[in-house]
Amino acid sequence: MPPNEPLLVNTIGHAVGALLFALGLYFLLAASARGGRPASRLSVAAASLAFVWNFASLAALACLEFGWPGAEMAVAVSTSALSLLPAVLLHLALGPRFGWIVATGYAMGAAAVTMHALENFIPGLSHRSALVLTTVGFGALTIAATIGLLRQGAAERQTTSRLVGAMALFLFALSLAHVGAEEHSGWAIEILAHHGGIALALIVLLQDYRFVLLDSFVRVIANLALAGGFILFASRWFATALAAASSPFRRGVAFVILVLLLWLYSELRQRLQLLLTSLVFGRRGGERLTAEASTEEEYLERAGRELTAFFRAEWRGSADPALTEGLALDGPAVVGDLAPARRERLEAAGVEAVIPLRFPAGEVRYLPLGYRAGGRRYLSEDLRAAERLAAQISERVAMFRSAELRRLATQAELRALEAQIQPHFLFNVLNTLYGLIPRQAEAARGAVLNLADLLRYHLKQDRTFIALEEELRTVEAYLEIEKLRLGGRLRTRLEVDPDTRSIPIPVLSLEPLVENA
Repeated sequence: MPPNEPLLVNTIGHAVGALLFALGLYFLLAASARGGRPASRLSVAAASLAFVWNFASLAALACLEFGWPGAEMAVAVSTSALSLLPAVLLHLALGPRFGWIVATGYAMGAAAVTMHALENFIPGLSHRSALVLTTVGFGALTIAATIGLLRQGAAERQTTSRLVGAMALFLFALSLAHVGAEEHSGWAIEILAHHGGIALALIVLLQDYRFVLLDSFVRVIANLALAGGFILFASRWFATALAAASSPFRRGVAFVILVLLLWLYSELRQRLQLLLTSLVFGRRGGERLTAEASTEEEYLERAGRELTAFFRAEWRGSADPALTEGLALDGPAVVGDLAPARRERLEAAGVEAVIPLRFPAGEVRYLPLGYRAGGRRYLSEDLRAAERLAAQISERVAMFRSAELRRLATQAELRALEAQIQPHFLFNVLNTLYGLIPRQAEAARGAVLNLADLLRYHLKQDRTFIALEEELRTVEAYLEIEKLRLGGRLRTRLEVDPDTRSIPIPVLSLEPLVENA
C-alpha cells in the first residue's frame, strides 16, 4: 500500500471498533434487563471507553477530511478515553484486591487525561507525553500487581494470567502504535497492534461476557476482511475488464465472471464460518445425538452424557435437582450470567452451564454441564449448539411419551373389554346359581337376587347422581344379605319421608355408610 494507506486502515478499524463495542454495550445491558446477571459497572465502563475511543477517533478523521472544526477536541476525547481504559482494565482484573494499585491507576489515568486536555495550551506538552506516562506507568503497576498475586499462591493463578495477558496486549498495542514514532509506520502495524491488540486485550479481560465479545469480534472481523478483500479485488478487476472490453460480448463475459465471483464469495464465506467454528469453538458442526435406549429415563441419561461429551465437559447430570429448581430460562445459559445467589450454588457444585430440556405439557428439566476440558469457555456458538441438541432430546422424549401413551391406551382398551366380560360372566354364574337353588329355599334364592342387584349397582354405575329411592333399594338388598348371615342379631328399620324418595343424591352416599355401620 502507499504510505497514506494507514488512514484507510484507521478509518475502517475505528468504524468496526465503534460498531463492535456499541454492540457489546447493548448485549451487556440487554442481558441484564432480561433477568440475567447484572452487568458489571466496570465491564460497561471498559466497553464504553473503548467505544468512545473508536468513535472519537473516527470523528477526528472525518473532521480532518472535510475541514470541519473540532478535530483537536475529538482527538483529546479519544486519547483521554484510551488513557482511562487501562485504569478500568486494571480494576476489572484485580477486583477488591490491592486497592492502592487500583487507586494509583485511576490517578495516573486522570493525570494523562489532564495532559491531553492541556496540550493545546501548554507549549511542549504533546499527547505522546501522556501516552508514554500511560504505557510506562501501567506497565509498572501491572508488574506490581502480578508479583502480589503470585505471592498469594495458586488460588490467584487465573486472575494473574488474565491480568498479565490483557495488560500486556493493551500496553504493547499502545506503545507500538503511538510511542514508537510520531508517524505510524504502516498499515500492518495499525491493524494488528493498534486495533486488534486493544480489542483482544478487552476480550481476554472480559471473558465472562464472551458471548458479547469473542465470537462477535472474530466473526465480524473475519467476515469484514473477506468482504472487503473481495470488494477490493472484484471492483478493480471489473473496472479494468470493462475499460478493456471493446465489444458488448466482452462486457457480457465480464458480467458473467463477476456473477461467478459473487457465488464464489458466498461459498468462501460459508467455508470460513465452518473454519471459525472448528478453530474458535473446537467443533466441526453437524451436531447430532446418536444415543439409543429402551426407556425415557435411560435415554435422558445417555443423551445427556453424549451431549456433555460433545462439549468435552464434566458430567454433572447426577447433581442435586434442587440446584435448578425454580429456574426459568428461555434457552441454554452460562451460570455466570445468572443471579448471584443462584450462581454461587451452581458454581459450588461444579456447574458452569445449564441447558433447559422442554417436554410436552410444559414440563421443563435442566441438564447441568460442568467445566470444559482445557479451561475452554461456553461461548454463544456453544449455547446455540446446545439449544439444537436439547431440541433433539426433547423431540425424542416426545416420541417415547407418544409410544407410551399408545401402549397405555391399548392396555386401557383391553381392561375395558375385560371389565365388560367379567361382570357378564359373574351375572351368568349368579343366574345359574339361582336356577340350581330349589324353589323351597326362598331365602337362598333371595340372597342371590340381592347380591346380583348389589353387584349391578356397583359395576354398572355410570351416573353421578341417582334418586334416593334407587339408593335405598341397594341398601335394602345389602341388609337382606346381612340378615341371612346374622339372623335375629340384626334388626333394622327404615324411616323415609315419601316426599324425599325422588330427590337426587350422589351415587353411593348411603350404602357404604350402612355397610360400615
